[in-house]
Amino acid sequence: MLPFNTELIITEKHHCLTLKIMQKIFAEGMINELNLSKDMVARIFPCLDGLLDLHLNFFHKLKERQLQSTLVENIGDIVLQQVECHLANYNCMHFTNISFFSF
Repeated sequence: MLPFNTELIITEKHHCLTLKIMQKIFAEGMINELNLSKDMVARIFPCLDGLLDLHLNFFHKLKERQLQSTLVENIGDIVLQQVECHLANYNCMHFTNISFFSF
């Protein structure tokens, strides 16, 4: 069984990969292959670049903490900072795009 922080790092890495796939394959594909406007794709995938940056930063901070010691005793400061950033980002994209998906 992996330690919790190792599982969290692996999960965050996979989340970053998922966001990269959304960015490179879906978003860019819609622009290049389906000729959708960048504005339309940005409304479908709101704040995608910002979310990717946010999660890559979180992943790198977790990895740095793991490299400092073989036993990571505390990641609370990193998680708290991530939650605060994520909430600010969520509020931005949530209220911006409600009208787009409302029927």
